[in-house]
Amino acid sequence: MEHESLKKLHILLTLAVLINLGFWTQTYRLKTEWANVPPPPTEKRIVASFLGDRALAYRVWALAPQNFGNSGGRMEALKAYNYTNLGHWFDLMDRLDPHSDFIPFLAAYYFGGTQNPKEQLPPIVAFLEKVGIRPEGEKWRWLAQAVYLARHPMDNQAEALRLAKELRTTFRPGMPAWVLQMEGMVASDQGDKQAAYNLMVAILATNGKHMQPQEVNFMVDYICTRILTGAQAEKDPLCFTDAAKAGDSTGRFKN
Repeated sequence: MEHESLKKLHILLTLAVLINLGFWTQTYRLKTEWANVPPPPTEKRIVASFLGDRALAYRVWALAPQNFGNSGGRMEALKAYNYTNLGHWFDLMDRLDPHSDFIPFLAAYYFGGTQNPKEQLPPIVAFLEKVGIRPEGEKWRWLAQAVYLARHPMDNQAEALRLAKELRTTFRPGMPAWVLQMEGMVASDQGDKQAAYNLMVAILATNGKHMQPQEVNFMVDYICTRILTGAQAEKDPLCFTDAAKAGDSTGRFKN
């Protein structure tokens, strides 16, 4: 009787091994597939899942975007991400906590490094613009980051100029002068030297007395060495002021 029981047990074990081998031969080539960035849930649903605690919902879900492509032993390149859905996630997180800088930081400095900037960065730039125009604190810095992304990785100079004009409107006393200067720099790079010159000179006339001396020196030097040609600079009285001599990096105006 004991022998019969052992025999049956051996048969069952053998069948189990054969079934396991058969299952393995049919599935060992299968791998998990990345579902990419999913559309975000609604604001009501995500808040309700934390019993109405918006702050807790933000602290938990704000970590999700940076981990979408890094799970299950896989590391996805940023160019594979669905940036349209990412933009929706950023908007949702921003509505949960509009004061936090974590999500704008993640958008600008992490997802801004995509290998496909012209196609993928527009949602990031739009999000940074929305955050950057807010008057509170230092939010204007995210608008400056939007100018950078549009101007360099995206190489969309028209968009960069539009954002730079918007950045200039956020200027308040105490902010760095380059907030005002950015529009002129972008215009100069686009070849509109006259517009850049007029803007820079107007800034010096209206805000120069409130700027640090080194900021004034930089602006005069930029006008005389980057916007004007050598022949034009030699005729412009601005380029022979003390500020021009102090800020000049070429030696053009030194005695």
